[in-house]
Amino acid sequence: MTGLLEKLRQHGTGAARQRSAYARTGRMEDVVSEVARQTRGRPRGDRRLRWRNG
Repeated sequence: MTGLLEKLRQHGTGAARQRSAYARTGRMEDVVSEVARQTRGRPRGDRRLRWRNG
């Protein structure tokens, strides 16, 4: 459980990550791509759209 809370603290909630992706690109397609990437897991080394807090 502590590991999950740490991940949440580092990366924010799913809604916050989605808003951040939209704010960066202005494209819903990119938001959907990020949700899909999060759902299936990001391949190692794939750092295309990194989440930022805020």
